[in-house]
Amino acid sequence: MSNTKKAHPHAQFLRAIADGDSVDEWVGTIRHQVVKRSPTYFSDYILRGDLDITMSRNPRTININGIEVPEPLREAPEIGSYFWVPNIPIPSPYRLSWEGKEVDFLALRAGLAHRTKEAAETHVRALLSFTEVSDGE
Repeated sequence: MSNTKKAHPHAQFLRAIADGDSVDEWVGTIRHQVVKRSPTYFSDYILRGDLDITMSRNPRTININGIEVPEPLREAPEIGSYFWVPNIPIPSPYRLSWEGKEVDFLALRAGLAHRTKEAAETHVRALLSFTEVSDGE
């Protein structure tokens, strides 16, 4: 019989709270869909270790041509998680499922994989801002 303890599925989030981090820096995801609610909304799910819920920090931002863009993913998400990739020149990004394939890693390494559609749309607008032609020109 093994004495190895299994970590609580939300240990990182609970540890951050215990360390005094602001819960407002976190976002909840239910079954791979981001839910924009206060992290306290998820408290019952988190405490009982519900595996349909994941908690992650709100994305940091990067500045592209004066536009604040949520920072792209820097690490591979879980297999089966959805992510969004900017689609240039059409400002409607692609939704892909992370399968760990080379194309997934290409988007990740290029800094084009985003957790949300809105983040990928903002990234498209920022990139296109370099080459836009205004009506007055």
